[in-house]
Formats: sequence, C-alpha cells, structure tokens
Amino acid sequence: MKLKILGFVFSIFTLSVLGQESDLEVYTDSLDQWSQTFSTAKYEKQRRVALEKFNEGVLNWLQSNPSQDLLKKIKPLSNLRSKDGKLSVYTWGFARAGGIFEFYGYIHYNDDWIQLIDSSGENIPEVEYQWLGSKRWYGAFYYDLVQTKKEGKKIYNLIGFRPRLTGFQEKVIEPIEEVDQNSDFRFGSKVFETPEIEDNKFIKKPNRLVFRYSPSHNASIKYLEAEDLILIDHLTAPDASLKKQWDKYGPDFSYDALTWEDESWVLKTRVVFDSPIKTKPRQENFDSGLAPKRKPENSKGEK
Repeated sequence: MKLKILGFVFSIFTLSVLGQESDLEVYTDSLDQWSQTFSTAKYEKQRRVALEKFNEGVLNWLQSNPSQDLLKKIKPLSNLRSKDGKLSVYTWGFARAGGIFEFYGYIHYNDDWIQLIDSSGENIPEVEYQWLGSKRWYGAFYYDLVQTKKEGKKIYNLIGFRPRLTGFQEKVIEPIEEVDQNSDFRFGSKVFETPEIEDNKFIKKPNRLVFRYSPSHNASIKYLEAEDLILIDHLTAPDASLKKQWDKYGPDFSYDALTWEDESWVLKTRVVFDSPIKTKPRQENFDSGLAPKRKPENSKGEK
C-alpha cells in the first residue's frame, strides 16, 4: 500500500510543473522513498519496480534545479559539478541478483541534458583503448571530478566506482571531452603518460584507466586538491604466479599518484607520506561512503 500511495503522489508531481518549494520537497520525498527501496529492498523484483519509478521522475526533478540540501537527501545519487560551473554529472547504480550492477546517469552541460546509456553488459574488449560516448558509456558511480585543459579544450576527469560482489570490481578514471558539433561528450582522452599501471603494460596511450581488484578489498583513488594530484592505492597480486588474476588483487599499502604536467596525467610511483593514512573499514554501501575520505599530509614522490 505504501508503494502505491507514493506512486500516486509521484505521478502527480511528474506531470506538473514544479513551481513551488513545497511541491519540490514533496517530490524529493517521493524520490527518496523510491531510491531507498531500490537500494535496500530484499527482492530484486520489488527493487526493480522502485528503480523504474525513480528513473521515470528523476530527470524532471533535476531539471527543476533542486538545492544541494535536497540533492543530498537522495543518497544513492551522486551529483558532481565542474569547477567552471558548466558541467554537472549525476549517476546512480542498481544491484542485480548475483552481485552485478547496472548504472544510470545524466550529464547537464549549459542548457543540454544528455542521458548516459550503460554498456557494461556489452563486455567491451580492451576498454582502456576505446572511444566511447553517452550512448555507449562504461557505466560507473562517479564520486570525484577534476577539471584540466589540453590544447585549449577543457577535459573533465571523472573518478568512479564499478562495484561487483563476485569476480573483480573496478575503479575508473574517465576523462571526457566536449564534442562541439552536437553538444555531446566523447568519453576518453589521450591524456595519460602511464606506460604501465598495476601490471597492465599499455601498447599505446590509453583513453581511460581501469583498476581491477577483489571485492573483499577496499581501494582508494582520490583527487587531493591541496597536493593537486590523484592518489592511488597501489594494487598487486599476493603472489607473482597470480599476476593479472584481478579477483586476487588488493592494496599493498604503497601509493602511486597522477600529477597534471604538460597537459597530461603523469604517473609517479612510490609516493611517500610523512603521516600515516587511515583507511575506512570495508563496511561501505553502494548508496553512501563510496568516495574515499583519506587525506595525507606533506606528500612527496618520485617519477
């Protein structure tokens, strides 16, 4: 009965113009209930119904320009805004049976809204080298955005999480470039000076970086604004015989970093910190706590 009542309220506001703050708050409460249900309900069928209701109304709600306080109420929803204020990215995920996730999202750039179509089920070969787009998106829950510039063009570097409860999970660094002719974005950019990352030796410049590791481990990839670098938990296999068996990989308590130099992300290895870094326990849910919250001090490193 509760879901039916919420669905009725939700549909009314979806069809109306959200002109009053009280209307927007009620609409937000409906979205919040649907998002809680698709995140936590026991049975996938019930969660799928709630996801469909959420997806039907979330774009209308976002276009009504909700405040940051209202955005924060929808915990499964990530919302990021670029430093120049021109780009906003919204993503969320859905856990299917078997520990596999689907991803959904929108990009808002200037006055355009672009839906992101997840292609995770496509099994894209050598995804690090592929040029992708909004209709063929390597879906992720994005938790950080770093703005840079290359050859006069802005690059929006997204850092995301692709959780999975079986096999291996992933963190991804996804640079996107504006495509002038249709106001869309190209996913991927030749901005990485990283000949090797976590036992991956690249035969050419990758368009994105993907870090694979065991679901039983927590790995941090986070932009540190004060140090102006992306700090990366170094991931490795427990034994040389297990190289590239990504479901066995985990942090070895050392750190690498990417720094923006000469219009590229340059890899620095063996980054050392004068103070210890505390890692959050592996108790994070998909709807909260995905962005690592570890901030070292006084960093230094070697190229």
